[in-house]
Amino acid sequence: MLSLFQILISCRADFQSHTSTFTGNPHSSSLIDGSLKESLAQCLRHFYPFAGRISDNPKSGEPEIICNNSGALVVEAQASISLDEFDFYNLNKSLQGKLVSVDHHFPVQVQITSYICGGISMTFTFDHALGDASAFSKFLVAWSEIAMKKPISCSPDHSRSLRARFPPTYDPSLDGEFVSCTMEEICKIPTFSILLKRLYYIDESSINRLQRLASANGNKRTKIEAFSAYIWKVMANAIDKNHECCKIGWNLIDWVECHRPGLMISKNVLGLGGPALVISSGRRFPVAELDFGFGSPVLGTVCSTIERLGVGYINQRQSAGRDGSWTVSAILWPEMWRHLNQILITYFSQ
Repeated sequence: MLSLFQILISCRADFQSHTSTFTGNPHSSSLIDGSLKESLAQCLRHFYPFAGRISDNPKSGEPEIICNNSGALVVEAQASISLDEFDFYNLNKSLQGKLVSVDHHFPVQVQITSYICGGISMTFTFDHALGDASAFSKFLVAWSEIAMKKPISCSPDHSRSLRARFPPTYDPSLDGEFVSCTMEEICKIPTFSILLKRLYYIDESSINRLQRLASANGNKRTKIEAFSAYIWKVMANAIDKNHECCKIGWNLIDWVECHRPGLMISKNVLGLGGPALVISSGRRFPVAELDFGFGSPVLGTVCSTIERLGVGYINQRQSAGRDGSWTVSAILWPEMWRHLNQILITYFSQ
């Protein structure tokens, strides 16, 4: 059974997220065929729900994890270019059509792409019905440690202990933020226009300068707080004047309990509010820490093959260089992208 939090985010009509890592180190196909797949199989013994399947309970209509040890899907691909030719900025161009379509029968999918220069990329597709980014981070770290024949540093917690209070209660304002929906409505999510998928690099000095500006009144702000506030200002300037306001919401377990059974989602994600921009911090998401036997990645990023999404999305994380810099993934509508590009050029290039 999924927790109430997972029920809210487990609408599976292309809501899987893709995480890619790139390494320029030469590799051998025997490494992939042998130790990589073997270590994945060993890791799935610890994270056994990840080797299962997600299906709807015929009685409740809610998704549940079937722990049947069916395994994960591993796809091997060959690219006819070198990593030097890869367009890391324009992810629409470089990744669109390059990733195997999501197979909803497999909650965890891995695509290993080899390039003519000898480098490789590994793309992990993860269904959020299994857990959040923290759970998937532990899975990747454990897999990496097993591949390097190291002891596992973190044990998975498979308990579903996130329960509603009794009796459940929630602020009525949440009815304006979240909505029950059908899979058909999710598949028909409206979008403002084409979604532009971009990848940015921000050096440490620019991040520190932004933090100092946000803390100028004497209140110490974190880097992600400063960055979020800055992006919020950019978004406010980019909003079409036809929109009366922007809204921010969050989920509550009690609200989900009161609206079961069925699918539930944020109105903004469904395209019924906003426009809205989601900023997600991947500060603790592993990048440089991962080594599957052919060296640490030179880049780690989050991407998506979603074509219809009612919100913009930005994810930041530490760069693989461990020098305090960030890589920032963005899924934006064109007017937001134009404003963000102009700001990044004039501010972060100083």
